[in-house]
Amino acid sequence: GMTRVYQELLSVRRDANEMYLVPVPAQLIGMDFIAAATVFLPERTNMKACLLIGLYRGEKMMLNPVDGEAGPLCDGDELILLSQNLPDLSHLRTATA
Repeated sequence: GMTRVYQELLSVRRDANEMYLVPVPAQLIGMDFIAAATVFLPERTNMKACLLIGLYRGEKMMLNPVDGEAGPLCDGDELILLSQNLPDLSHLRTATA
């Protein structure tokens, strides 16, 4: 499907986390990377814990972008998420919602 698992990017022994590549949710479009990353922080309970660690824009991968390096998130971007399970972003709550 739309989600590709990038296991070759990260292989950590004794750890069940995997990398997931997911289309940027509509409610995060226009946010900068740091603001978007903070949206994922409150949900740290068990299997919902998910960290935004980078993004793909076209063929360009930006891991851990600093300051405004990534600019605002755009439609078509894909988020690189570290999670134990395929992230369900349908209930993602943003500060503005």
